[in-house]
Amino acid sequence: MKKKGSALLIVIIIMMLTFVLAALILDASIKNNRLASDTSNRTKAYYSAEAGIYDSINYINSKNCDVSSGTIMTNLHNAGGLYGDNMSFYNVTLMNEITNKVTQIGNPITYTKEYTFDLYSSGSYGSQGYVIVANVSVIYKSNDNINYNYASYSIKSKKVYRG
Repeated sequence: MKKKGSALLIVIIIMMLTFVLAALILDASIKNNRLASDTSNRTKAYYSAEAGIYDSINYINSKNCDVSSGTIMTNLHNAGGLYGDNMSFYNVTLMNEITNKVTQIGNPITYTKEYTFDLYSSGSYGSQGYVIVANVSVIYKSNDNINYNYASYSIKSKKVYRG
């Protein structure tokens, strides 16, 4: 009489343990998926902010560095989003007036005009965001001190903040 129904009890206990284990695995899987998604979104937000820096350098260069302080540049070349899904966004502000310095080098003389400026770029993707503050230098060269041609740019310093 004692063994009557004990098999049913064992089956019920095993089923409960199986369901609890399945629930724990499902919970861990959901958390891992959310963590991977956040990491991916954070990476895309960083690159959105960085794309803002480079697009702004190109924009400022296309205007021959004749851009005033406070100019705001938003997704200049990527109106559809950087990743084709309209979730990425950047907003860049020229933080101060563009300064320039002319130097003469060598024989024959080559004139170099260096423009320096700071950019504040905030990039976002989904709920994630980054801010990059960069000090940029753009170099133009000339043989006659009249007609200057673009030579190069460099990012002298860059600070990254997670937003």
